[in-house]
Amino acid sequence: MTLIRFALSSMFFALTLFRDKVKKLAAQLSKEFGSDEFKLTHEAYKQVNGKFEVSVAGKLVHSKASGDGFPDTKQKMEKIIKAMVAAGAKTKA
Repeated sequence: MTLIRFALSSMFFALTLFRDKVKKLAAQLSKEFGSDEFKLTHEAYKQVNGKFEVSVAGKLVHSKASGDGFPDTKQKMEKIIKAMVAAGAKTKA
């Protein structure tokens, strides 16, 4: 099982917005891998910072703060999927 960790801004509005983004990402990953291939955890920052970061197996692979935005395009999802495969996750296909 591949561990995917999200680091999120702690502001309530941002958490609500980010929670929806995390749910959408989880649904996309479930489609690709099945829910048994990954586990989602999250960390909320104490200050408002606008971060939305995705780490796979301890390696940062996506960071909104570094200019990646939200993982809302095919290219961004492919980057996360490749990191998961490299960490040992098996796709459904």
